[in-house]
Amino acid sequence: MVDTLVLINGFCASGIISFSIVRAMSSIGAALVIPNVVAIIGITFPPGSMRNLSFGLFGFGAPVGGTVIEWAEWKCFFFSV
Repeated sequence: MVDTLVLINGFCASGIISFSIVRAMSSIGAALVIPNVVAIIGITFPPGSMRNLSFGLFGFGAPVGGTVIEWAEWKCFFFSV
């Protein structure tokens, strides 16, 4: 669902109102998914180095994505899904 909304958002760049509405809906979807992803990582891997690595890689995703967007045009993000 979130991927679909982000892709739709790429085509709504001409109107600020439609862009804002779809962006808000995709943000709400992401906010609902992230706690579940953290719980799945915590349940899947037993305590130890593999679990720590999994949480570290999950947390590392946001800074990497931000860096890529700094180098590319911001509109490219919506079509990278």
